[in-house]
Amino acid sequence: MAAGISCALRRIISTAATLSQGHLKYGASLNFVRHATWYPDAEFFKQFDGPVMYPDEISSKWKLPPWNSKIPPVEKTVRNIALNFGPQHPAAHGVLRMVLELDGETVMRADPHIGLLFLRVKIYFYLEIFITLFFWYSGVMLRGSGIKWDIRKAQPYDAYDQVEFDVPIGVRGDCYDRYLCRIEEMRQSLNIMYQCLNKMPPGEIKVDDNKISPPKRAEMKSSMEALIHHFKLFTEGYQVPPGATYTAVEAPKGEFGVYLVSDGTSRPYRCKIKAPGFAHLSAIDEMGRNHMLADIVAIVGTLDIVFGEIDR
Repeated sequence: MAAGISCALRRIISTAATLSQGHLKYGASLNFVRHATWYPDAEFFKQFDGPVMYPDEISSKWKLPPWNSKIPPVEKTVRNIALNFGPQHPAAHGVLRMVLELDGETVMRADPHIGLLFLRVKIYFYLEIFITLFFWYSGVMLRGSGIKWDIRKAQPYDAYDQVEFDVPIGVRGDCYDRYLCRIEEMRQSLNIMYQCLNKMPPGEIKVDDNKISPPKRAEMKSSMEALIHHFKLFTEGYQVPPGATYTAVEAPKGEFGVYLVSDGTSRPYRCKIKAPGFAHLSAIDEMGRNHMLADIVAIVGTLDIVFGEIDR
């Protein structure tokens, strides 16, 4: 083992001696190059004495780039997308088409166009939040936003002051809150019906005056007087004194009111019907703005639009 180590050492020493002489095994010479650091001296700086004029002999041969070598970026005009949302014909007795202005999938504007019985009518309403909240919204649309307003409680009519029921309200004012309010109102409606059945007194269900209530169908077949009362009641109507009145009820979708002006005859001088669906649909621009496209479907569903009342 010692002999092997001494042999290896002799080979290393021999190779080092050969390299020191600048020769390789196969006769090629090995030159060692040493790099020195250059520093400018006084003679180098003499060429910069006095003013330096450009272009000189070298820079005068340079070619300047053309003035139109670089194309400036073009300012692009970006427009929002106008999407025709519909027309659709749900179980609402009408046709709804909305023109949505989209920024990507975000709704920037919503214009509802309705076709009632295939008659195209356009609605362009831009409602402020204050007016919409306190003068237009009613029903679940109002109660779902946390405002406890129900005509059956605030201005009781019929027998609502004789029954007990709760008015559910929401806290966020979104589609899910309106859904929860409607589910709870169905439970409260069942409770009201149970109370009415238990408190209903025995006896007749309508007045026996044929000038106010129409006679029975069987009585009309055997009594000429009953037939005359029926004919006059449905052709002439009721005689009411002159005046004006507004009566509202709490409909499933909100406040449903009728404004009547009488001139003393059996036909009204003026009749104005206030339906909740018209106001709710006209505010869809405020409700759907800055929401996603998929949210419009849920918003239209929770508005509970019935086009039979939109034209009023």
